[in-house]
Amino acid sequence: MSQKEPRRLSPYEQLRLEAHGEQSVAVHTPWLSLECELQGSSTSPLKAILSSLYRYPICYIHPRKLSWRDTRSVLSSLLGIGSLNLQPSALAKKVSPSNSRVLDALENKRFTWDCDEVIRFSRSGVPRVSDTLAAFSVLRRNIHESLLQTTEKNFIQKLEHYKSRPELFRRGVALLVLQNYHVTSNCRDALKIAVNRLPSVSLKASAYVESESGHDKLVLKSLNLLGYMPSEKIVVFPETELLVDILKFSCARSILSFASMIEFFEAGSSTKRHPLANLLEGTPWAGAAEPLQMHRNINVDGGHSSAALSFLFEPEYASVFAVCEAVRLVELAVLVRSLLLERLKAELELLAAPSG
Repeated sequence: MSQKEPRRLSPYEQLRLEAHGEQSVAVHTPWLSLECELQGSSTSPLKAILSSLYRYPICYIHPRKLSWRDTRSVLSSLLGIGSLNLQPSALAKKVSPSNSRVLDALENKRFTWDCDEVIRFSRSGVPRVSDTLAAFSVLRRNIHESLLQTTEKNFIQKLEHYKSRPELFRRGVALLVLQNYHVTSNCRDALKIAVNRLPSVSLKASAYVESESGHDKLVLKSLNLLGYMPSEKIVVFPETELLVDILKFSCARSILSFASMIEFFEAGSSTKRHPLANLLEGTPWAGAAEPLQMHRNINVDGGHSSAALSFLFEPEYASVFAVCEAVRLVELAVLVRSLLLERLKAELELLAAPSG
């Protein structure tokens, strides 16, 4: 790591190690499995593993103690800032005022992630200032834990059930691909907001934007091979639109919120096999999986699953307000994603119901 002093690393509570021979260790969390070669390291095996793989969501990155001089710009921006006490529907309204259909669904939802935990862990030694890397290391654990509860697995299992009804199956897959296309086709414009609004990461953000070039065309090709065009008989759901709006909003707010949303959207990029590849295999639309798998391969080869961390080395601090806001924005995205999957399942059930 390129910090002023070495960072202490400690494993997430969910981390499990499994020896594969004398010099190889399998590293497991509920959301990720990796292989690590120890190569005769003189340090303890755990320390060597964490030092090698800290870019992946397997460990906490402990704070570096900062000085008052390090944080003057953050401290000056704290004047007049109050605490962020908005609940999901209120924050969603701030992010996307016109998306009333999702705002109603969020009325009974409550935020549950512990902002205080993130702030306590990331204390920098300067009041009301957090170490950004440390805060992110807690936040990415929350992201991956929560996404396990809101995966596409149940919807894909339901689609598997409808393979005996080919047109319903095709339409259901297309619904999912279209939501993916809407996010992918809008993400570069959203990310460009960070290029313009977050000067300290402008060059890195610009390179990341370029790395996303053409990805939407691959998803669109998959949609076409399923026999659909955007806006043709199938719709982009308001939850999908809100996810894009949360990304745009986050890109304008802080480096931590920007990086956290990248972690959220890239969370599946460490899995080599696209979830729709197995589903479409053996069907008349097996070819539609190929562009999606190409997209996945590009993300895996480009290291997108660990891209978020690269934005957080400079500056290495944030106000506690920015930390709380980042926590709430990405938790809102998790809640909205859950609502999106519920809507997809409901839409499929509606299509499957007998007419008349």
